[in-house]
Amino acid sequence: MRYLRVLTPLAQVPISIDHKYRWYLDGTIDANSKTGAAFKELATAGIDADTIWYKELACVNIFKRVNRIALRLPRLFILLLIRFRTIKNLDLVALQVLVGYIGYRSFFKKYQNLKAIIISDISPYLHMQWIAALAEGNKVMWWQDDYHHYNGFSDDNYLPYQCHYAAVLNEFGLKTVKENNIYAQTARRSYTVVKTLREIGDESKVGIATNVLFQASPAQIETMQKVKEFLNVSDLYLRLHPNSQLHNSRDLPKWLKVASKSETLTEFAKKVDVAIVGNTSAQLKLLCLGVPVVHLNIFDHFGYDLYQYCRLGFSFGVREIDSLSMESVKLFYTKYFEQISLEEFVNVQSEIAELQNINTK
Repeated sequence: MRYLRVLTPLAQVPISIDHKYRWYLDGTIDANSKTGAAFKELATAGIDADTIWYKELACVNIFKRVNRIALRLPRLFILLLIRFRTIKNLDLVALQVLVGYIGYRSFFKKYQNLKAIIISDISPYLHMQWIAALAEGNKVMWWQDDYHHYNGFSDDNYLPYQCHYAAVLNEFGLKTVKENNIYAQTARRSYTVVKTLREIGDESKVGIATNVLFQASPAQIETMQKVKEFLNVSDLYLRLHPNSQLHNSRDLPKWLKVASKSETLTEFAKKVDVAIVGNTSAQLKLLCLGVPVVHLNIFDHFGYDLYQYCRLGFSFGVREIDSLSMESVKLFYTKYFEQISLEEFVNVQSEIAELQNINTK
């Protein structure tokens, strides 16, 4: 059965689409999805929304997935015969990547005018899609999805291949493009205005925003209980990651008030005065929305301050839960937080085109 997984990338690639589409966005456009945010911003910038293909248009069911695989099997069988000596030495992961590459390449060959939009949080499928598009001569747009998605932040290469267009969030993203794709047409995404932080009062509402790795383990629940006690609140407002498996869980404590799965981060920010966060992109986004955050390393296995936002002086963080208090949170954001520095970090400082002015022809 595990060998059949090699074929799963083929189920993701459409057999045919309407020739009216000029952009290929590999994902849904839900309010809480990365591709949804990209779709909305591109449409706002003037790109005709009717020319952007996204997954919800495909209405994919199990029968269509099987059909997509079946129609491509003859081509794979021929390749197997021709390249058997090479292919037999590949492990299952490498073989799956090869299968996906072949599927995407045949798709882009059929639609030469289709431009692939690559979200910078690059999944294996996006790697397959990216190199397949380039191999067939299709153009690619790199979409910087988060403020820490730039080369040099970590060992990850956020821009490993060529791109023809780039939409960047901040100066670090712009530098990454210029160092690797000097001829790419680059534009800034929407300007992020950092709102004035709300005041922390005696009856502040405390929320928790988790990433997808949060499992509500006994140790995590115990730490949340301590957060509640140390901050002197009766309950906590919990926003789970949109892809979390815990949305329908009935095992969470009653003092954890769980937000709706459809609630956006902006809506969540309006309901809390302070937010507890782990290693999540929500950390900086909440600060930009005017919500003071407290970073704790209890929600995943990445440790303390993976994104370096505490070290940069943007976020307040504690390594040990016993040192947490509302007074320490107030002190940091009153005395040390610099709104101007944060606004400079989350935006492009150089003079480049706005997204609506980028030439995508």
